[in-house]
Amino acid sequence: MNDEEAMEYVKKLRRYFLKECNEKSSKLELDKCHDFIDSKLENKF
Repeated sequence: MNDEEAMEYVKKLRRYFLKECNEKSSKLELDKCHDFIDSKLENKF
């Protein structure tokens, strides 16, 4: 997988997780959720 494909994959993953979070969380939890997702994705790439 090249860098461009990896970035697309990350974007799709992030969108999926954010959608999940948005449906299940309050506003306060959303911020935590976004930070959590970003940290997880950074660890992978």
